[in-house]
Amino acid sequence: MNGNLSDPDLWSRIAAYEFPSVDGMLFGDYVRLKTGYNARDVNAMIFEYRRFTYLCIACPGETRPSTYVDEIWHIHLTLTADYWNRFCPEALGRKLHHNPGGPPPNESPRFEATLEQYEQEFGKSAPDRYWRPAPSRFILRGLQIGFLIFATVVSSVGWPKTALLALVPIVLIQIWIHRQRPQKAGGDSGGVGCGGGCGD
Repeated sequence: MNGNLSDPDLWSRIAAYEFPSVDGMLFGDYVRLKTGYNARDVNAMIFEYRRFTYLCIACPGETRPSTYVDEIWHIHLTLTADYWNRFCPEALGRKLHHNPGGPPPNESPRFEATLEQYEQEFGKSAPDRYWRPAPSRFILRGLQIGFLIFATVVSSVGWPKTALLALVPIVLIQIWIHRQRPQKAGGDSGGVGCGGGCGD
């Protein structure tokens, strides 16, 4: 599970770190309240945040989070006493600053380098669900509209069976869109990030 960690002691401290309670809620519950994501996705994103902070300290150069990891980082940063007085000195061993700005992760060469570092350190690829942005909904909606137009045209020329078959990809694309991103309680999926990263 731990791959070929260059700093196993650092990972042990980060993995064992207990995030604070906020207003009587566990950190994961607080993140759920702030983001609306379901418990499974929140727990996974917090774990990926741990891995990201490890990469920031263990690997030289700028490291870029995914949009989901960045959301967790932003929330943790707002808990300033815990972040600066406990997490950074106790788990990380030094301060870790957030450098805002830059292109979205999928357009940044540093993001690709971060994913390579992830695989080297942890012995597996970063999970796409929390690291790789799903294809643009605009493109996928365009495909759905294209299939709908095709179904309408073939139906109008008297090919109802072909029209019905053309509706299948529309449904499959919708299911795929829904499953690719962490889900919020209302059914909306997230994934809005500000770019940025950590580095010296």
